[in-house]
Amino acid sequence: MDISYAEMLSLNRIQASSILNCMGETGQPPEYGLEFITVGIDRYLYIVEHEYLERLIKKAKGSAFRLVQGSYGCGKTHFLYCVRSLAQRLGFLTCTVNLSPKECPYEDTVKVYQAIFDNIACKLPAEHLDEGSGRLKDTVYGFSDILRLFAKGELKTENPGVSFSEVSVENYAFRTACCEFVKACREGREEDEELLEYWLSGSAQVSAEGLRRLGIFESISYDNAFPAMRSLISMVSAMGFPGVVFLFDEVDLHTSGASKKHLRAMGDNLRRLIDLCASSAMPGVMFFYAVPPEFINFDITVYPALQQRLITPLAMSKSSPQSVVIDLEKISVESRDFLYALGKRLMMISAKAWDWSPHESEVMAENLRRFVEFTEEHVFTGGYRLFVKFWIAILFEQYGGGIKALSEDNFAELLQL
Repeated sequence: MDISYAEMLSLNRIQASSILNCMGETGQPPEYGLEFITVGIDRYLYIVEHEYLERLIKKAKGSAFRLVQGSYGCGKTHFLYCVRSLAQRLGFLTCTVNLSPKECPYEDTVKVYQAIFDNIACKLPAEHLDEGSGRLKDTVYGFSDILRLFAKGELKTENPGVSFSEVSVENYAFRTACCEFVKACREGREEDEELLEYWLSGSAQVSAEGLRRLGIFESISYDNAFPAMRSLISMVSAMGFPGVVFLFDEVDLHTSGASKKHLRAMGDNLRRLIDLCASSAMPGVMFFYAVPPEFINFDITVYPALQQRLITPLAMSKSSPQSVVIDLEKISVESRDFLYALGKRLMMISAKAWDWSPHESEVMAENLRRFVEFTEEHVFTGGYRLFVKFWIAILFEQYGGGIKALSEDNFAELLQL
């Protein structure tokens, strides 16, 4: 994915500034414009797109699970965002969920279901947008709003499926709620629509009497949240989407402090998910689950059944795409070329954002080379993220004060080492 300066010209000044602001503040990848700063993961993205999303999931209606491994700051979130862009371009719904032991622990099936319900997203191609609707955003978030688009005939999917009432599901109450929700939307019954939305969201604060009137006699709970999620996937397929790509990111997994009970429950749910994908019990679905290296190296050793499913002899490659683990640490091992290429991309973006030409300066090229070497030698955790934040700070300083050669002492002072 070698993008030239000429291709960078497709970025406008506002977009370029937005990328630099986002990455300069947090080191996190931007929501949009990922293609301009993506380096080193091309081989993984190629396999995900062609071997899985296009062939296995979209054409064969299979399913797959992949564990994304990488230390803090090495680019797990960036990778997930790239996968999301690929999936959306191919017409898939996507669902990004940030998991954490307190806010949304993976072993709490109700909270995970609620997060999926809220975050499942439908990207609408520009040619499919209804100009008369006045809708400005091209991405719709939340299962209920996607259902509303379907009810109003505003979803222009490639292959609309069967009637909702004929969809094979595990949770019949979920199917009934979807059918009644669509009817309420079409008939303008706002109170019923709101009541059903609360039930579908997993809320406990729902009128039991109102639900019985609509033919629903149970609620979404710990016991049936997983079947409800699989039923949601079945309804998505019935709308004509090729499937759903789930992106789970363990953003605050302090594994060293996690209890054995927590790890056991988490491991049990992951094992069940992997087995469901392996048996194609959830057609048209791919799961990506991002964790720190400690999860595989230490935590799953207490759960041999999960360990056996995740440990594979070969790394993912074009000749061996079946590997369950995508190891981003292997990119970091060859970090010098990776960081240098990323630094050049950021220089070209800053040229567009600030109207200058650092990418043409031999002094800036040498500054970048020295900063890459300094980062490799002195930054041991969060290297990718810290490199991005401080290289953008260096670019801004050079832009404002004029280009000049920098030494290791300058870098040490900047990083407060």
